[in-house]
Amino acid sequence: MIVEGLTLREAVAAVRPHRDICPNPGFLQQLRILDMSLERERRRRQRGQTPSVARDLATLSSLGVTHVLNAAAGRHRINTGQRFYSSLDVEYHGVEAADHPEFHLQPFFVPATQFIDKALRSKGKVFVHCAMGVSRSGALVLAYLMICQGLSLTEAIVAVRLNRDIGPNSGFLEQLRQLELSLRTERGNHPDRKHDNDPGNKA
Repeated sequence: MIVEGLTLREAVAAVRPHRDICPNPGFLQQLRILDMSLERERRRRQRGQTPSVARDLATLSSLGVTHVLNAAAGRHRINTGQRFYSSLDVEYHGVEAADHPEFHLQPFFVPATQFIDKALRSKGKVFVHCAMGVSRSGALVLAYLMICQGLSLTEAIVAVRLNRDIGPNSGFLEQLRQLELSLRTERGNHPDRKHDNDPGNKA
């Protein structure tokens, strides 16, 4: 990861054909932290070279985006809002989250999930973003997959990383673990809800 520039997923995929490795949960957590740190460094080097897609109305329109979920809303972050997209037929949902392990993101899991779920049920296309597309937006997409699609945290991470190299910070990962425990308990108590994709039932 450090010398060859591989992500954690790519490094595991490179080693496993030769040896069936399985680092313990503590080591994996430390590797995830390293993964996030390296990814942030890569993105920091690229910052300023690529304009934010969230502010590129022409690109959003060409992609057919109908809903925008901004996980870095706020005056000193990605300050867009519903008004910014007034020229497009776009619904907006903002979350004023700080990318810090101490930030309490969990209260936003269900509202963000409901926004995504409603959009997808109406055949819409959702653009979920934050400042770097790694931690805040990644955590909210993981929450959606866990709540609506019934995936475990690990399954959700694997599913998303096939398309995007996300890396929620350590605090967000812990909150997602707590969500997983809560969902597991609820589904154990209500087995008939196991495949119920209504996020309102999992508030």
